[in-house]
This record gives sequence, C-alpha cells and structure tokens, in this order.
Amino acid sequence: STQSTGGYENDEPSGESPGAIDNAGLLEPGATDHTQLRSFMQELQDYMVVPSKMWSLLVAWYGGGPAIPRRVVRRSYSGTLVVDVHLLRIELVRSSQLSATTPTILAVSKSTKMREVRARGCEMLGLEPKDVQIWDYHKNVKAKVLADMAATLREENIVNKQALLFE
Repeated sequence: STQSTGGYENDEPSGESPGAIDNAGLLEPGATDHTQLRSFMQELQDYMVVPSKMWSLLVAWYGGGPAIPRRVVRRSYSGTLVVDVHLLRIELVRSSQLSATTPTILAVSKSTKMREVRARGCEMLGLEPKDVQIWDYHKNVKAKVLADMAATLREENIVNKQALLFE
C-alpha cells in the first residue's frame, strides 16, 4: 500500500544522493548474522526503524545494507505495539553434545513463544521436535522443564546469553 512508504513507490528521490546505506556500524563487531545491535544504539539518534516496504524502496534507490529485520510485538503489560530492536541471543545445547565448545546461537525476540524456539532450535540442532524436552539450563544446571509451548521467553524469564538444553 502507498501508505506504508508515504506514497513514494513510483517516485524517484530528488536532490543529491546520500550514497549507499551502511548499517555495519550498528552491529556488534564480528556479528555475522546481522542480528546483534550494539547495546548503546538509540533510536532516532543512531538509527531509524522503517517498514519493510520503505526499506526495500530505500535499498532500490541507494543500495547498501545489511538489512536488520525486526518484529513488531505487543507489550504484555500495556498492549502497545513496539519494535523489538534488541534480540535475545539464546545458547542452544544438545544433551548429547554437552562438551561442544562452540554453542549454537538463536537470536530471537523476548516475545517469541516456546513452540517457535523448539521448532527453530530443533531445526538448527538436527532434532525432531516431538521427541524433545527443553530445559532452562542456567549456569549449566537443569533448572526447570520449559513445557508450556504457548509461553514466551519473557514469561519464562529467559535472559540474554542464557542456555536452553534440548534433551
């Protein structure tokens, strides 16, 4: 729809080109998956969130990137919609590979439901979802089974860089 990009779908930019979009400075150094923003980044000062259609238009006009896609989520306490900019980076641990030195990282919104964590985690670890039980594996200790697949990571009190054990 023309509303999502301000009605500029068929227009060309006017004036001098600002050059290619460069989002690399927004990302943590060494981040290869384009999910981890630097922690000190502030909206409107360091970056601007734009709808995906607007992003596509800007890239078509100016080139560059990388895209840093984010979800719009509803805050549970107020019901307002917000863009979930800073993702959780969850360490996925397979019970048969506890000694693995390089963890598998899943970058997701705090509002992600456990059913999606299970599906994506099983895909990443090569497991069958119906055969998997997920544990809160805080400090390498089985703290509790995460059995409510409708619960969000926020509701389960999962924090950044926390491990989940897939057993």
